[in-house]
Amino acid sequence: MDPVNPTKEAIKEANDLKLEANKAFAKQEYKKAAKIYRDALKIHFNPVLLSNRAMCFIKLKDWDRAIRDCSRGIEIAMPDDAVIVKLWYRKGIAHVGRKDIPYHARTAFQTTLQHDPKNTAALQALDDLNSTMADIPVRIRENANWVSVPMEVVEELPNYYQSWLKKEKFTEECSKEPSERASREIEQMFAKTKAKSESKEPKNSPHTRSPSDQERVSFTRRRTMHYLSTLSNLSHDRKFSAYQYVLELPPSEYKEIFEAAGMDSDFLGFFMEAASLYGHNNFEHWKSIILDHLETFSTLPRYRLGLSMCSKENINKLLSLANGDVLYERFKRVLL
Repeated sequence: MDPVNPTKEAIKEANDLKLEANKAFAKQEYKKAAKIYRDALKIHFNPVLLSNRAMCFIKLKDWDRAIRDCSRGIEIAMPDDAVIVKLWYRKGIAHVGRKDIPYHARTAFQTTLQHDPKNTAALQALDDLNSTMADIPVRIRENANWVSVPMEVVEELPNYYQSWLKKEKFTEECSKEPSERASREIEQMFAKTKAKSESKEPKNSPHTRSPSDQERVSFTRRRTMHYLSTLSNLSHDRKFSAYQYVLELPPSEYKEIFEAAGMDSDFLGFFMEAASLYGHNNFEHWKSIILDHLETFSTLPRYRLGLSMCSKENINKLLSLANGDVLYERFKRVLL
């Protein structure tokens, strides 16, 4: 049985379990409901069941599991799925319950409102959260056990940290194996491309062919910040298809993904790698596309900070490719 691609019979069975779980939830039997949703997910893995189980965990104050289910639901939901509003809202509620850094909850509620601007529950939650955050300095002064720690949001890395950007330090850091969780998620995302890339891609020339539509199919659904940032952990033989994938996504989608939280430095580094290595093969074709992306990135929070952490070699290679072109000055503005 494949819960990702279930048969009609499996979908019906999962729906029957969902109705049973809904009845248990209505009776406030939250543990029982969560277990039934779990059984349904084994048959049909979908964002609605994840959202429902997340609500059970919220009622049980099991914040970690609630956040995990919401995150997984968001990853597999299509952008226009109605359930995505509930997933983001419930993720915000779980972050509030877990007493996380308020930024995480705020981002979740703001994203809820991006999908549903008139969502009164999210508007109220965001208003309550902003009031709580405004009150934090007062509580720090009144409670001797609290310690005030100054924080600063920056767009560029301060000068006194520039020494950390030595090439050998980043080489050492990038050589580490990805975490077990990241490895599992990467395996899920790119499993369909591995066999093709290993059998057809020349070992000595990993950047000489274009992936087929079948290879790219596993890239089309999971357009979230988390999954994009995991691309930097891909093994060498899997990166080629991902290079074309990140270059072909429209700038508007990147703006939607990164606008709230700011540019992710890991993903930006991977994009620069894709632009300099994949774009090198046919720069005349890719130059306008790459530039459109970079100019969009440059409008997002913390782009310059992320750029300072990118490989200087990849940045210089892009500038070298553009040198003498009519677009060169625009490349300089976004890369220097």
